[in-house]
Amino acid sequence: LEVVKVLLDRGANAESTNKNGATPLLIAAQNGHIEVVNVLFSHGASLEAATRRFGGKLVLAAASHGHAELITALLDQGAGTETKDRHGATPLVVAAENGHLELVKVLLDHEANTEAVNKNGATPLLIAVQTGHMEMINALLDHEANTEAVNKNGVTPLYAAAQNGYTEVVNVLF
Repeated sequence: LEVVKVLLDRGANAESTNKNGATPLLIAAQNGHIEVVNVLFSHGASLEAATRRFGGKLVLAAASHGHAELITALLDQGAGTETKDRHGATPLVVAAENGHLELVKVLLDHEANTEAVNKNGATPLLIAVQTGHMEMINALLDHEANTEAVNKNGVTPLYAAAQNGYTEVVNVLF
């Protein structure tokens, strides 16, 4: 942290990029360094970092790594919950795909769209059901996730729960 402060105070560009287009803000976010992120913001770093891997979206980078505290800080700075990656996935979808329960809760508390889908048409609820992640399922249902949503293969959450033998999930959905 101190090194970052010294470099910035001596004129380092907070918006510089590496060969992949990643900025210091993106790298700090990916690694969950919230203090560094705050210092970079105070030195003019842009919220929407440019990188091919995450479609240029800082929140998606942090979401993929499960940094709930960092996501909260980014959302408080004005980041949106509906930013999409190159496949159309939002931070809520990315968090569900990676099993990040606390992050899912943070995003839901910031009114993330539970109807968002991944490239296969799966909603966060279907993703949670497919892995039997009961706490995530309950969090999504508490925020009125659609239990009838169908992915590109015609699979609903109830179908996925039955197919995987998740009796407890079937009982919650039915």
